[in-house]
Parts: sequence; C-alpha cells; structure tokens
Amino acid sequence: MAARSKQNKNSSLLALSVIALVVVGGYFILSSRNSKVVSTTASPTSKATTKPSASTQVVTPQGSVSGPVGRNGLRAYAGPGVGQVTLEWQRYFVDGENYTIHYGTTSGKYIYQADHVGYISTFTVKGLTPGTKYYFAVEGFRAGNTSAGWDGEVSVIAPANPVVVMTTAGPVGRNMLVAKAGPKKGQVTLNWSRFFPDTEKYSIVYGTMPGVYSYGFLNAIDTTPQDNNYSFVISNLNSGTRYYFALDPQRNGTGIYISSEVSTVAP
Repeated sequence: MAARSKQNKNSSLLALSVIALVVVGGYFILSSRNSKVVSTTASPTSKATTKPSASTQVVTPQGSVSGPVGRNGLRAYAGPGVGQVTLEWQRYFVDGENYTIHYGTTSGKYIYQADHVGYISTFTVKGLTPGTKYYFAVEGFRAGNTSAGWDGEVSVIAPANPVVVMTTAGPVGRNMLVAKAGPKKGQVTLNWSRFFPDTEKYSIVYGTMPGVYSYGFLNAIDTTPQDNNYSFVISNLNSGTRYYFALDPQRNGTGIYISSEVSTVAP
C-alpha cells in the first residue's frame, strides 16, 4: 500500500491558540486547532532546568556523539549549549515508558538524576561542567511505575562552546520516522509507519532545538484502516536551519507518546 501523504497547503504554521493544555506523562498535548508554542520539555528534579535560549544554536561544528547502545538505542550528543548534553533513545516496551536519566562523572556510578522526565525520547541535561566527561544511562518505567531497569551506557564531554546537535535523520523509533530535505526550498518531508493499529491521528511537533518543539500541526494526518505508511510535507522553514521533528500519535483525542526525534537542515 502506498504511503498516504499530505502537505500543509497554506504553507504557514498553524498559529495554535491553546484552548486546553493537558499534561500527559510529562509533556503537553494541545487540544485545539491553531496553537502556537508547544513545549515537550519536562521539569525534572535534576541539576539543570534552565531553558536554552535561541542564541545557543550558533554555527559551531558538530559536537561529539556516543552510541547507540542497549535495547533503547541510547545516544548522547554534546550540546547544544555550554555544559549541555542531549540524550536520545527509542521506546522499547509496548505498555508505556516513562524515563529517569541517571548520570555522573564515573562510569557506572550515577550520582545525579533527572527523575521521570515523561513519555518522551529526547532530553537535554543542563548545568554540567564544561570540559568534563559524563556517563549516562536511561531507566525505563513501565505501566504501574514499575522499573524495567536499564542497559547500555553512553559518555560524552560537556562542551565549553555552543554546538549544533546533528541528530539522526532516521529511520528511527517504533514509527521508523524519517526526515528528508525538500522537495522544495524551505520544505522538509516526514515519512513514517503506524505502530499501534488503533492510532487515529498524528500531530507533528518541531523546533530548532532538540527536544524543544515550538511549532506544530495538530491532527496533521487522519489514519485509515488500509494505510500503515504516512507522509507529511512541512513548508515555510528557514533555509539553512536545522530543524528537529517528532510525532504525537493520538488515540481518543489524547496523545499516546512523543516519538523518537529526527532532524535535518531545510534546503
């Protein structure tokens, strides 16, 4: 079956006036057409909760990357800001996963944590000491808040200067999400597969910082029983800017999770 595709025809962002914001597993779900800033950044009990400013994404070469490792395919990227490390992973269990980030300056010894960051797959740890190597592990929690433990450790040096986090373009995650520049200037095409058969709609969130989604299209795609592959073209992007994209699958009008993230530079 060919992929079902859709393009945002007015090529302008949905201005999203939020009528209701519902917190689901640590991230925000928009329940209205025309919404504006959508943030999936959780507020963990970690060392660093300061929001990054737009100025942190400067044209500095790609920072170091570690991974993927373990069942969740955990990866660590230096940046984007000074003393920051971005973690990305894939969901493993079907029955829901919240996550706690464990980290420290010695392998296998995690003296810090960001607790229950939400049903997300991207998280930036902040407030780290620039020039210091940190070791990270991600602990998953299944339905009923039962720890599923963790496997795999990644390490990276916290940067002393801002860097552009060049995450994967995919395919990644249970939805096999892929981001591809084009087909036209200022456009990016997303392709993915349905994972849960009862997913009714897909919203799309994106922004210019990993894990921080300032823009979105609510209910961008309605699923149909006969289609499992979908496509959506986002327009009006700034050429030369790297964007980070994720899916928000919907069931009964409620977001199920935020998918693994992909990124690419708009042509």
